[in-house]
Amino acid sequence: MILGISLDGLPKDDGHEHLESDAQDHGGLDLSKVKDTVAEFAKLKAINYRVLLDPKATVGRRFNGNELPTNILIDRESYVRRRFLGSRSVAVFEAMIRKLEPAASVSK
Repeated sequence: MILGISLDGLPKDDGHEHLESDAQDHGGLDLSKVKDTVAEFAKLKAINYRVLLDPKATVGRRFNGNELPTNILIDRESYVRRRFLGSRSVAVFEAMIRKLEPAASVSK
């Protein structure tokens, strides 16, 4: 499963100034604006997987996602197997995922 995690909407004092969007409304967060912004970006980039909103960086902090994009590969037992910064091609992701599959660890 592939999930995108959007950190859009973080306040400036969170240390993520580059992620701040115009979704602040009188000090409160307007999630509908954040959702629209993220949906627009996903459409523009032809993202065909779910993108979850994380405006308080709950997930982002858990995986130290302060540099974007941060990629985390988690195996079926919920162990973090890879963490890296920057984008990769589909072929590279597929190769990394194949290495995480249970059959890959069994020698023939």
